[in-house]
Amino acid sequence: IVPAKVLPDQDLEAQIGSLVQGRVGQVFVKVGDYVTKGQILMTVEGLDAGAIIAGFIKAKASLDYTKGNYERQKKLYDEKIGSQKALLESQAEHEKALAEYNAEDKRIHSVGLSDDDVTNGKKAQEHTSGTLPIKSHINGVVVERNVVIGQFVDATTNAFRIIDGNSVWIDGQIHEKDLEKINKKTNVVFATIHQNEVFSGKIIYIGHVVDEQSRTITVRGEFSNPRNKLKPNMFGELKIPIGTDANAIMIPDEALVKETGQEYVFVQTSDT
Repeated sequence: IVPAKVLPDQDLEAQIGSLVQGRVGQVFVKVGDYVTKGQILMTVEGLDAGAIIAGFIKAKASLDYTKGNYERQKKLYDEKIGSQKALLESQAEHEKALAEYNAEDKRIHSVGLSDDDVTNGKKAQEHTSGTLPIKSHINGVVVERNVVIGQFVDATTNAFRIIDGNSVWIDGQIHEKDLEKINKKTNVVFATIHQNEVFSGKIIYIGHVVDEQSRTITVRGEFSNPRNKLKPNMFGELKIPIGTDANAIMIPDEALVKETGQEYVFVQTSDT
């Protein structure tokens, strides 16, 4: 039995920020709100967003034009009306426009926009002024909000922290002498200190460094947390089984009779 601490599963955690410079226009969520993947958390108004959107629209228009011209020249060449030179030139222009479009497409996706956001009717009008929607990358609960309306943000700003609490990590500290007794396939039990509840999990990581002060090594268990009863930074005890499996009879504490420093159990052998 070792002391342990609950941590968010970092594979199910997201730090949300803006990849462009600008000022916060609107904020739609607060700490404690449950959000879904793709949900808009806030909007950022800035020239960078407008430039990215304009670059994508320009690249798409160029791609559409060169694609039409290339298909027309190919048809003329197949009908032996057009020249091979004109076909090759139109093909080169099309390939160049395609490369530029792919680059701009990656840029808009990197800041959380989709093709539909900047090309489809009403959505396109919403972003022509340089307004960028900042969306959640995962389903989860907002545990940090670090922005207000009018605040200047950039790529270094961590606007929100979102945690999907359906799974958590629990870190325990074992003495170095006990390291050889456990492995990553070990099933473990976590018991909370105050709630008197137990949860089942599995060891997923064993540390490689011994703490110089405590002479302990970190072991990490992964635990399912469907009802979100396990909260980050909650403390408890991690129970790690060691040795071979054995069958045993389990009895409640109140079944023990204590007398003169000894403990007894009465076993019923007959009705009398």
